[in-house]
Amino acid sequence: MARPKWYDRFTQPNFIAGIGILVARSYIDFSHPGNMEILRYLALTVALFMVSILGYLYFSSKFGPNAQEKIFVKNSQLYPDEFGLEPSTPEEKFQVTVAVYDTTRLWGLVKKVVITCTIGFALHLYLDAPIPLLMLCITQPSGIYKHQLFKIHILRKDPKLIRSLRRPWPNPPLSIPFGKNGFFAENIRKYREMSEEYDKLLAEQDSVGPTKQAAVASKTPKTKASKKKKK
Repeated sequence: MARPKWYDRFTQPNFIAGIGILVARSYIDFSHPGNMEILRYLALTVALFMVSILGYLYFSSKFGPNAQEKIFVKNSQLYPDEFGLEPSTPEEKFQVTVAVYDTTRLWGLVKKVVITCTIGFALHLYLDAPIPLLMLCITQPSGIYKHQLFKIHILRKDPKLIRSLRRPWPNPPLSIPFGKNGFFAENIRKYREMSEEYDKLLAEQDSVGPTKQAAVASKTPKTKASKKKKK
């Protein structure tokens, strides 16, 4: 049974984080040093809990009962583009094991969590503000919970029965400005288009050849400076 749209909207990590921050700041005085220390210990506990979950997902993906099953994937499905861009050339499918696919997608999740937590802790230490830690304590565990690996290896849901869990999975969504239509992706897309046009021009010049180039040069009209030299 499909879930209603309001459920997906109100269970997004960012929405939950916003409500959690409003509630926490309404009832907790973070200007008190003791409350800030409690928040830091809470954030550290959440980080250790996420490390243990990610470690379990790795071993379950690598040595699980279905680890040696074969699936067909494209390169962009195994290694999604960092900025969510589509491949510029057609791709062919190749065969990999479930263990390789799951551990590769897990590595992408680990990189996202590590980068986000590093930025959050750095902002907290630099600004001495509680909001970055509150965001980390809510959004990162929620993101791991919503990942397909968590649902398969921890919640024990069968991918053969649930269409959304069947491999290969769609590429993970990226946030602006790192999303598909974000600032960085737009500039990278323009750079790719310019480089492709430049390569086409070079290929056309190489296809002309030196003899045709010389013939074209001989047909070009002579300038006034060359006429004066002859005189």
